[in-house]
Amino acid sequence: MSKLRILVFLAVVLPLLLMPAMVSAQAAELPHMFFGSASVDGANAANGTKVSAQIDGKEVATATYNGTLYSLTVAAPIGSSFKDKAITFKVGAGTVTATSKHVPGEVTNTALAATTVPAGPPTITVSSNGVIAIVSGANFPANAAVNITGGVATV
Repeated sequence: MSKLRILVFLAVVLPLLLMPAMVSAQAAELPHMFFGSASVDGANAANGTKVSAQIDGKEVATATYNGTLYSLTVAAPIGSSFKDKAITFKVGAGTVTATSKHVPGEVTNTALAATTVPAGPPTITVSSNGVIAIVSGANFPANAAVNITGGVATV
């Protein structure tokens, strides 16, 4: 009879002891997955290029571009949430200007177009040795069209 009492006692008390652990356990938020093509300065990103996602300035996911496709899974740590936070992306050394919002459970096809244009305004410098004019520029986006017109100088 004492074995039966012990079994009944355990059947009643054991669930009560485990309940606080079950209540305090928090479910993980579903990740937001991104996939698609990637380019840098207008050209397809090279095979092996790092693609990353940042939230609040911290890198939260990375992937390697295979020359055709990247696949990133942005998941919040257990007990926290990224819901509705802005996600920024990088492709190699380039920054993507478009951002996305974290939507738990969503899968999004996003073409990432990054640029590596240096900071600062575009500049053009013209120099001459009296016979040949040399025109150079800096801080222009890749493949930007620049029109230069001039007249003939007479001496």
